Amino acid sequence: MQSKIQPLNNTMANIIWTSKTELQKNIKLLESPETLDQYFSAIPKSLTSFFDALIMNLEDK
Repeated sequence: MQSKIQPLNNTMANIIWTSKTELQKNIKLLESPETLDQYFSAIPKSLTSFFDALIMNLEDK
């Protein structure tokens, strides 16, 4: 089981690590957005997609 999970762990770690740069670039929008859409668009798509999928999977369980 652990050997099947390891590639997923590595993929998620890489996505989070690479998202860090984009989050830092958008820090002002994240700290003081004028709208919810502006805040959401400042979050890297890879992170929002991950959390969307996670929530959908949890709802299905």
